[in-house]
Amino acid sequence: MRLTFFLAAGLIACGTTGVAQDGPGIDPKAIEIAKASSDYLAGQPQISFGWFVTYDTIEDGREKLTSVWTGESAIVRGAGYRSSSIQGRDARDYVFDGTTFTAVFAGEGQFAQIEAPGSFEQLNATLLQDYALELPMGDIIDQSGSAAGFVDLTDAVYVGEVFFGDQTAHHLAFRRYEGDWEMWISTDPANPVPLMISGADPYAHGWPKFNAVLFDWDFAAELGDAPFQFAAPESFEQITLTPVAELAQ
Repeated sequence: MRLTFFLAAGLIACGTTGVAQDGPGIDPKAIEIAKASSDYLAGQPQISFGWFVTYDTIEDGREKLTSVWTGESAIVRGAGYRSSSIQGRDARDYVFDGTTFTAVFAGEGQFAQIEAPGSFEQLNATLLQDYALELPMGDIIDQSGSAAGFVDLTDAVYVGEVFFGDQTAHHLAFRRYEGDWEMWISTDPANPVPLMISGADPYAHGWPKFNAVLFDWDFAAELGDAPFQFAAPESFEQITLTPVAELAQ
Protein backbone atom coordinates (compact mmCIF):
# COMPACT_ATOMS: atom_id res chain seq x y z
CA MET A 1 0.00 0.00 0.00
CA ARG A 2 1.33 3.42 -0.91
CA LEU A 3 1.11 5.61 2.18
CA THR A 4 1.72 8.90 0.40
CA PHE A 5 -1.78 9.10 -1.07
CA PHE A 6 -3.49 8.85 2.29
CA LEU A 7 -1.08 11.19 4.06
CA ALA A 8 -1.33 13.82 1.35
CA ALA A 9 -5.07 13.45 1.01
CA GLY A 10 -5.47 13.54 4.76
CA LEU A 11 -3.64 16.81 5.31
CA ILE A 12 -1.76 18.76 2.72
CA ALA A 13 -4.37 18.60 0.00
CA CYS A 14 -6.96 20.26 2.21
CA GLY A 15 -5.48 23.55 1.04
CA THR A 16 -5.73 22.90 -2.70
CA THR A 17 -8.20 24.38 -5.12
CA GLY A 18 -10.91 22.31 -6.73
CA VAL A 19 -11.90 20.77 -3.40
CA ALA A 20 -15.45 19.48 -3.26
CA GLN A 21 -17.02 21.40 -0.38
CA ASP A 22 -20.73 20.88 -0.97
CA GLY A 23 -23.07 18.06 -1.79
CA PRO A 24 -25.11 15.59 0.27
CA GLY A 25 -22.10 13.68 1.56
CA ILE A 26 -19.88 16.66 2.34
CA ASP A 27 -19.83 18.17 5.82
CA PRO A 28 -18.09 21.57 5.56
CA LYS A 29 -17.03 21.30 9.22
CA ALA A 30 -14.83 18.28 8.42
CA ILE A 31 -13.16 20.15 5.55
CA GLU A 32 -12.68 23.27 7.67
CA ILE A 33 -10.97 21.42 10.52
CA ALA A 34 -8.68 19.46 8.21
CA LYS A 35 -7.73 22.59 6.28
CA ALA A 36 -7.00 24.53 9.48
CA SER A 37 -4.57 21.80 10.57
CA SER A 38 -2.92 21.76 7.15
CA ASP A 39 -2.54 25.55 7.09
CA TYR A 40 -1.16 25.53 10.62
CA LEU A 41 1.63 23.09 9.75
CA ALA A 42 2.39 24.82 6.45
CA GLY A 43 2.90 28.08 8.33
CA GLN A 44 5.45 26.68 10.79
CA PRO A 45 9.07 27.60 9.95
CA GLN A 46 10.35 24.63 11.98
CA ILE A 47 8.75 21.28 12.77
CA SER A 48 9.87 18.11 14.48
CA PHE A 49 7.73 15.14 15.48
CA GLY A 50 7.75 11.40 16.03
CA TRP A 51 5.59 8.80 14.32
CA PHE A 52 4.52 5.19 14.61
CA VAL A 53 3.03 3.51 11.55
CA THR A 54 1.46 0.10 11.08
CA TYR A 55 0.49 -1.14 7.64
CA ASP A 56 -0.94 -4.34 6.20
CA THR A 57 0.19 -6.55 3.36
CA ILE A 58 -1.75 -9.51 2.02
CA GLU A 59 0.27 -12.70 1.60
CA ASP A 60 -0.76 -15.70 -0.51
CA GLY A 61 -4.06 -14.07 -1.33
CA ARG A 62 -5.51 -14.37 2.16
CA GLU A 63 -3.09 -13.90 5.06
CA LYS A 64 -2.90 -10.36 6.38
CA LEU A 65 0.44 -9.38 7.90
CA THR A 66 0.98 -6.14 9.79
CA SER A 67 4.34 -4.37 9.63
CA VAL A 68 5.66 -1.57 11.83
CA TRP A 69 7.54 1.54 10.77
CA THR A 70 8.75 4.02 13.40
CA GLY A 71 10.81 7.17 13.31
CA GLU A 72 11.15 10.90 13.72
CA SER A 73 11.31 13.74 11.23
CA ALA A 74 12.40 17.38 11.40
CA ILE A 75 12.47 20.33 9.03
CA VAL A 76 13.68 23.91 9.21
CA ARG A 77 12.22 25.57 6.16
CA GLY A 78 14.89 27.03 3.94
CA ALA A 79 17.63 25.17 5.82
CA GLY A 80 17.07 21.44 5.65
CA TYR A 81 15.26 18.22 6.52
CA ARG A 82 16.21 15.03 8.28
CA SER A 83 14.46 11.80 9.17
CA SER A 84 15.50 8.64 10.96
CA SER A 85 13.40 5.49 10.85
CA ILE A 86 13.34 1.75 11.41
CA GLN A 87 11.22 -0.51 9.25
CA GLY A 88 11.44 -4.17 10.14
CA ARG A 89 15.18 -4.62 10.71
CA ASP A 90 16.22 -1.87 8.32
CA ALA A 91 17.39 1.51 9.61
CA ARG A 92 17.27 4.49 7.28
CA ASP A 93 18.39 8.09 7.64
CA TYR A 94 17.61 10.84 5.16
CA VAL A 95 19.38 14.20 5.29
CA PHE A 96 18.86 17.26 3.08
CA ASP A 97 20.76 20.54 3.44
CA GLY A 98 19.09 22.48 0.63
CA THR A 99 21.68 21.37 -1.91
CA THR A 100 22.50 17.70 -1.37
CA PHE A 101 20.21 14.83 -0.43
CA THR A 102 21.75 11.86 1.37
CA ALA A 103 20.22 8.46 2.05
CA VAL A 104 22.07 6.54 4.75
CA PHE A 105 21.81 2.76 5.11
CA ALA A 106 23.65 2.34 8.38
CA GLY A 107 23.06 -1.39 8.74
CA GLU A 108 24.67 -2.02 5.37
CA GLY A 109 27.42 0.55 5.90
CA GLN A 110 26.35 2.45 2.78
CA PHE A 111 25.12 5.86 1.73
CA ALA A 112 23.96 7.50 -1.48
CA GLN A 113 23.85 11.16 -2.49
CA ILE A 114 22.29 13.23 -5.25
CA GLU A 115 22.58 16.93 -5.95
CA ALA A 116 19.16 18.49 -5.34
CA PRO A 117 19.38 22.27 -5.04
CA GLY A 118 16.04 23.80 -4.18
CA SER A 119 13.27 23.56 -1.65
CA PHE A 120 12.10 20.59 0.35
CA GLU A 121 8.94 20.52 -1.75
CA GLN A 122 11.01 20.21 -4.93
CA LEU A 123 13.07 17.43 -3.36
CA ASN A 124 9.98 15.55 -2.22
CA ALA A 125 8.49 15.65 -5.72
CA THR A 126 11.75 14.72 -7.46
CA LEU A 127 12.45 11.72 -5.25
CA LEU A 128 8.96 10.34 -5.71
CA GLN A 129 8.83 10.92 -9.45
CA ASP A 130 12.38 10.02 -10.46
CA TYR A 131 13.37 7.49 -7.80
CA ALA A 132 10.05 6.15 -6.46
CA LEU A 133 11.36 7.14 -3.02
CA GLU A 134 8.91 8.39 -0.41
CA LEU A 135 10.40 10.58 2.30
CA PRO A 136 9.00 9.45 5.66
CA MET A 137 6.03 11.69 6.50
CA GLY A 138 7.21 14.04 3.77
CA ASP A 139 3.74 14.94 2.58
CA ILE A 140 2.69 16.07 6.05
CA ILE A 141 5.27 18.87 6.07
CA ASP A 142 5.25 19.60 2.33
CA GLN A 143 3.84 23.10 1.73
CA SER A 144 3.04 22.62 -1.93
CA GLY A 145 -0.14 20.59 -1.53
CA SER A 146 -1.17 17.69 -3.72
CA ALA A 147 -3.29 17.62 -6.84
CA ALA A 148 -4.60 14.22 -5.77
CA GLY A 149 -5.98 15.60 -2.54
CA PHE A 150 -9.65 16.21 -2.03
CA VAL A 151 -10.56 16.54 -5.69
CA ASP A 152 -13.52 14.24 -6.39
CA LEU A 153 -14.17 13.79 -2.70
CA THR A 154 -17.49 12.00 -2.29
CA ASP A 155 -17.88 12.00 1.50
CA ALA A 156 -16.57 14.14 4.34
CA VAL A 157 -17.96 13.41 7.79
CA TYR A 158 -17.41 15.09 11.14
CA VAL A 159 -17.72 12.02 13.36
CA GLY A 160 -17.40 13.99 16.58
CA GLU A 161 -15.12 14.99 19.43
CA VAL A 162 -13.43 12.04 21.12
CA PHE A 163 -10.78 11.31 23.71
CA PHE A 164 -7.36 10.55 22.27
CA GLY A 165 -5.03 9.53 25.06
CA ASP A 166 -4.89 12.39 27.53
CA GLN A 167 -6.37 14.93 25.13
CA THR A 168 -9.40 15.40 22.91
CA ALA A 169 -9.53 15.22 19.13
CA HIS A 170 -11.82 15.93 16.20
CA HIS A 171 -12.56 12.62 14.47
CA LEU A 172 -13.02 13.09 10.71
CA ALA A 173 -13.76 10.56 7.96
CA PHE A 174 -13.33 11.00 4.20
CA ARG A 175 -13.97 8.99 1.07
CA ARG A 176 -13.06 9.26 -2.58
CA TYR A 177 -12.79 6.71 -5.35
CA GLU A 178 -9.16 5.79 -4.62
CA GLY A 179 -9.68 5.06 -0.95
CA ASP A 180 -11.09 5.89 2.47
CA TRP A 181 -9.28 7.57 5.34
CA GLU A 182 -9.87 9.00 8.79
CA MET A 183 -8.13 11.69 10.79
CA TRP A 184 -7.89 12.64 14.43
CA ILE A 185 -6.89 16.30 14.93
CA SER A 186 -6.27 18.03 18.25
CA THR A 187 -9.14 20.21 19.44
CA ASP A 188 -6.65 22.77 20.79
CA PRO A 189 -7.32 25.80 18.53
CA ALA A 190 -3.82 27.13 19.22
CA ASN A 191 -2.15 23.86 18.25
CA PRO A 192 -4.39 21.87 15.84
CA VAL A 193 -1.87 19.16 15.04
CA PRO A 194 -2.84 15.81 13.52
CA LEU A 195 -2.69 12.98 16.05
CA MET A 196 -3.47 10.04 13.81
CA ILE A 197 -4.30 9.24 10.19
CA SER A 198 -5.81 5.91 9.16
CA GLY A 199 -6.49 4.69 5.63
CA ALA A 200 -7.82 1.64 3.79
CA ASP A 201 -7.63 0.44 0.21
CA PRO A 202 -11.13 -0.87 -0.63
CA TYR A 203 -10.00 -2.35 -3.93
CA ALA A 204 -7.22 -4.56 -2.60
CA HIS A 205 -8.13 -8.04 -1.40
CA GLY A 206 -8.48 -8.04 2.37
CA TRP A 207 -8.84 -4.25 2.61
CA PRO A 208 -5.27 -3.61 3.83
CA LYS A 209 -5.07 -0.66 6.22
CA PHE A 210 -2.48 1.65 7.64
CA ASN A 211 -2.44 3.72 10.82
CA ALA A 212 -0.02 6.58 11.45
CA VAL A 213 0.18 7.94 15.00
CA LEU A 214 1.93 11.33 15.17
CA PHE A 215 3.33 12.63 18.45
CA ASP A 216 5.86 14.87 20.23
CA TRP A 217 5.14 17.84 17.97
CA ASP A 218 7.72 20.58 18.59
CA PHE A 219 8.09 23.82 16.69
CA ALA A 220 11.22 25.10 18.41
CA ALA A 221 13.29 22.00 19.15
CA GLU A 222 17.03 22.18 19.67
CA LEU A 223 18.35 20.16 16.73
CA GLY A 224 22.03 20.33 17.63
CA ASP A 225 24.98 21.53 15.57
CA ALA A 226 24.79 21.09 11.79
CA PRO A 227 21.65 18.91 11.95
CA PHE A 228 21.36 18.70 8.17
CA GLN A 229 24.95 17.76 7.40
CA PHE A 230 26.24 14.23 6.83
CA ALA A 231 29.85 13.17 7.19
CA ALA A 232 30.29 9.59 6.02
CA PRO A 233 32.37 7.31 8.25
CA GLU A 234 35.49 6.06 6.50
CA SER A 235 34.16 2.51 6.52
CA PHE A 236 31.00 3.46 4.61
CA GLU A 237 30.65 2.67 0.91
CA GLN A 238 29.05 5.21 -1.40
CA ILE A 239 26.45 3.70 -3.71
CA THR A 240 24.20 5.16 -6.40
CA LEU A 241 20.49 5.89 -6.27
CA THR A 242 19.17 4.51 -9.53
CA PRO A 243 16.38 6.46 -11.27
CA VAL A 244 13.20 4.57 -12.06
CA ALA A 245 13.68 5.18 -15.78
CA GLU A 246 16.99 3.32 -15.73
CA LEU A 247 15.53 0.41 -13.79
CA ALA A 248 12.89 -0.01 -16.48
CA GLN A 249 15.48 -0.39 -19.25
